[in-house]
Amino acid sequence: MGKHAPDEFAATWLSASSEKTCNREIVAGASTGKPNTCNLGNTTMDSNISLSDQDLIEIVRSYYSAVDSRDPDRLAALYLDAPTTTLKFNADPAIVTVEAIRTFTAGFSLAVAGIHHTMIEIWKTPLLGNIVPVDLEPSRENAVTVASTALPIFSFTKGSDDIALPATSIFTIDTETKKFISVHNMFDIGKIYAALNT
Repeated sequence: MGKHAPDEFAATWLSASSEKTCNREIVAGASTGKPNTCNLGNTTMDSNISLSDQDLIEIVRSYYSAVDSRDPDRLAALYLDAPTTTLKFNADPAIVTVEAIRTFTAGFSLAVAGIHHTMIEIWKTPLLGNIVPVDLEPSRENAVTVASTALPIFSFTKGSDDIALPATSIFTIDTETKKFISVHNMFDIGKIYAALNT
């Protein structure tokens, strides 16, 4: 990566390719689907946050594992049961409430034959200083936001080939319950729908 940018502009990159000291016990390759990470102690975005690096890794890992299971109840159980809990794709309107997320997941899981996330990486400190999203309710006093990249591979029952789509996800996590307040997935979901319609 070359020389680090100044601290106030540098992102803490939790990956095996970082110049940080890596925790080899939890570094894994793309073949396992487990996230690459580096050991940065218990550094967090906010002094009120109590989640450790390992907590965050396991929470995000549980999300990808639940998505890959295609079990809507298992995935819905990871979300905070609150009226403002959201799942969003790209710039589309948010899916709001756990029940709506469960319903969407059930339909999507039936539409595809399989999902497998690979090449998972996780960032947990804000990019460009202390800039984090501020457009979601409720207050984030007891929440932490992390970003993740992955390469999900989708398979289909009808003639289409498997599709691998680079994806970025932003997770906002309630620090008391370790459940998701919001998930924002960004990838070319149109290619999935196009494959389903062939």
